[in-house]
Amino acid sequence: MDCPVCQNSQIEEGASHCSNCNSDLSAFTLIKEVESNRSGLRKSRMIVVILLLLVVAAWGGTYATGSQSVAQEEEQLDGTADKTDTKDEQISTLMAEVAQQKEKIEQLDGELVELLTTIENEADESGNFTVHVVQKGESLWRIAEQYHGDGNKHEHIADHNEIDQPHYIKVGDTIIIKH
Repeated sequence: MDCPVCQNSQIEEGASHCSNCNSDLSAFTLIKEVESNRSGLRKSRMIVVILLLLVVAAWGGTYATGSQSVAQEEEQLDGTADKTDTKDEQISTLMAEVAQQKEKIEQLDGELVELLTTIENEADESGNFTVHVVQKGESLWRIAEQYHGDGNKHEHIADHNEIDQPHYIKVGDTIIIKH
């Protein structure tokens, strides 16, 4: 982990303070943990959704009877009634898992917003830096104008945050602004 204040790169993972400038890093450690958990939950949700789609597609395939006669369809339905019940149970289980994953993501989103608010409040009080979360329509130029009054300072912000391509920031990115 690099210190967001002094850029010291010799900090152990999970350290609570920077060994160089003694900045409190606990909030940044928590943010990384929440972002990591959030990312894992999003991946899990995608996997569950894909599995759900596959199950639904397989389930729909069992009902494709083509040009079978009515008698053949009745025989087939009699034999697959138990299988359909099992697939319905599987779909219900997967849908319940998706709902649980969505709840976890919403909870983690709330925790992330709370942490970011806490960090912004503490940063404003110390006057050393501000944590900015990129909103829709923002660019580093506009952010530099907002905090420094000069859009040309966007390169400084990019360098400080180790952003290789300053023209390609995403909504939700966390940027630290030095004062």
